[in-house]
Amino acid sequence: STVTLAQRFGRCRRLNGSLRMASQVLPREVFHLMCHYLDRGTLSQLCLASTCARWGAEQLADALIAGDEFRGVFLQSGELRPSAGALSYLLKLEHALRTGSVLARGFRTSWPKTTKEVGFSLDTSGPWFVEFEVVAARAPNGVPTLGITDLVAEEGTTWPQDVSRPPADCAAHEGFALSFCPATGRIFAALAPGASQRLRGGDVIGAGEDSAKAAGQRRTFSGRLPWPEICNPCKKRNEPISAGILLHEGQLTLYRVGGGDWHSSGVVVDNLPPRVSPCMFMFSFLGYAHVRFVDLRRSPPEICQHCDASGHGLPGGWSAWPPQQ
Repeated sequence: STVTLAQRFGRCRRLNGSLRMASQVLPREVFHLMCHYLDRGTLSQLCLASTCARWGAEQLADALIAGDEFRGVFLQSGELRPSAGALSYLLKLEHALRTGSVLARGFRTSWPKTTKEVGFSLDTSGPWFVEFEVVAARAPNGVPTLGITDLVAEEGTTWPQDVSRPPADCAAHEGFALSFCPATGRIFAALAPGASQRLRGGDVIGAGEDSAKAAGQRRTFSGRLPWPEICNPCKKRNEPISAGILLHEGQLTLYRVGGGDWHSSGVVVDNLPPRVSPCMFMFSFLGYAHVRFVDLRRSPPEICQHCDASGHGLPGGWSAWPPQQ
């Protein structure tokens, strides 16, 4: 309402006045110490208070970006600092990391093939755990998949295809991508020729492995974890599936909640690219989908150390995808 807007405007004016006065009266060192206790919204208000206050806000934002909370997290553009300054970069980064960001929602009789990035990329030295939540219903072709890629979308954060299952003649997009289905444990991985990544869990594939047959083309593989299926996507309603990916020391481990507890895949890829983007993938999907980014944190969820190993590895190994006729 008009009254509410007027009240908020009045509070902003009083806040700016207080900040301006503090920046002028307090010693610079004391003012900067005070800034460390401000929330991000109030920090942005500092820029409107005075030149000194803006300088202090920029310095604090620069320190926050360099701190443990954001070290190894990058905007999708890949810029370390935008021309607008550290505070602008910090606010954009926090917007990208906003929990609950929806990657897909709704019912369609035919969804386009797509790779949707979450809006930020991560240093694979980690540790980073990215959590998602997936709901699929009335979906006879399965569940949207989750994973990572080192490819950078030319426009925005979306590729017009599932880059973990690229077309056979996809020689133009050289890079790495891996996706997994949290409902079934099925994995798809695409490697560029001469890639340093190694697919583990079965026969080790990759690590610069050369093949005349694969020359000039990306190689795509598929495997399946020994995870029981936990939902029937054809049903009219399903409960959300919690799933996630762990990046640590250049290795990738997959997670999901099954039977009420988290369990993992063990390491499925090592020698990851230096930086990757968490993504949602769709390939021939139809039906209802609700996929959202839940959280980014430094440590993975707790698992049962005694029983988790039963879900590790790929009993059938890796095989070429699509299957040879």
